[in-house]
Amino acid sequence: MSDAYLAYLDRFFRTWLPVYDLFTASIAPAYRRAVTLAGVGEGRRVLDLAAGTGELALRCARRGAWVSAADVTAPMLAAAVEKARKRRLEIHPVRLDGRALSFGDDSFDVVLLGFALHDMPRPVRAEILVEAARVAREGLVILDYAPPGSRWLRELWRRSIGLVETAYFSGFVRDGGVPAALVAAGLPAGRRHPGFPGVAAVWQVPLISPPAS
Repeated sequence: MSDAYLAYLDRFFRTWLPVYDLFTASIAPAYRRAVTLAGVGEGRRVLDLAAGTGELALRCARRGAWVSAADVTAPMLAAAVEKARKRRLEIHPVRLDGRALSFGDDSFDVVLLGFALHDMPRPVRAEILVEAARVAREGLVILDYAPPGSRWLRELWRRSIGLVETAYFSGFVRDGGVPAALVAAGLPAGRRHPGFPGVAAVWQVPLISPPAS
């Protein structure tokens, strides 16, 4: 875990960790929506990939799922574990690089990625999504920024949010966000759902066909 990209993420999130949960609390409805769309419940196996401080992982655990919380940044993962302890919830933390997951094919029913893809350069986004799809039996649920449709509003939005985001955020927006990342990874476009007005959306990406009616 020594390449420049990972080193940058480690520095960035160590800086923002003390206030990171203020952001997640401010858009709690988006996290609830993602967990609901993932169909999380008793007996389900869930991977929260790029888990951060565990907002999605803890919500899934509260619903009775078996949850692995994976992140490359040690302080963020430690914060997730501490939150789980305080809330008396069980998650299974693992520090790893999402480009090479240490899980077998179809290890999980669903993989969630919450506010993760925008923190990656373009090639890494595709690698992460390919690996996520490999270990997910049913599908992916992706919660991330959703730029406005208007060109000038999108540019203003990009500049504003970019003030507090990683160096990769602008490229994510200019490349086309989540839909473009899914195309680059060779995955279905999925279905976009509202997440939080003016900020985020949730993409539900099925990996198996529904049964014939």
